[in-house]
Amino acid sequence: YRAEGESVARGNALREVVASSTFELPRSMVDSLQHSYLEEQLEQLRQRRLSAAEIQEQEPALREQAEESARDGLKSWAVISEIAEAEGIEVTDNDFEREAEALSARSGASLDAVAQYLGEQGRRGRVEMRILEDKVLDTLIKNAVVEDVETPLNVPTREDAPESSQEA
Repeated sequence: YRAEGESVARGNALREVVASSTFELPRSMVDSLQHSYLEEQLEQLRQRRLSAAEIQEQEPALREQAEESARDGLKSWAVISEIAEAEGIEVTDNDFEREAEALSARSGASLDAVAQYLGEQGRRGRVEMRILEDKVLDTLIKNAVVEDVETPLNVPTREDAPESSQEA
């Protein structure tokens, strides 16, 4: 449960920082990312062989979800970038090599094959973004005031039971 709790804490820390941010995103960036997200969703519906009418019916909701996802993603990345700059956090070649080694160990593929795969066009940038996010979240958690809170199980008590079952 510790790993799960740490994951929740990391997600909550980022959400809190993003929620307290008050900057506006350029509309063109939001629109561009929203378009990409929407196209991905529409393509998934086409692959599931939904009719054009069914897709058209879902499109307004998908468009709204895509805009929200685009805003959230861009704000998160802006916050991560700002924190990284302020804290002097960078992704080094050693960080990238450790990521390649970990993936090699998990997958059983050779380190050379993994490094080549990760180094291909576009992938290295995404891997570096994920490493930077992890390093920033590590810094947030290290500097955060974290309070462990026990959450009770929702087990119904006799008082919670409907009237008819108490009469038995």
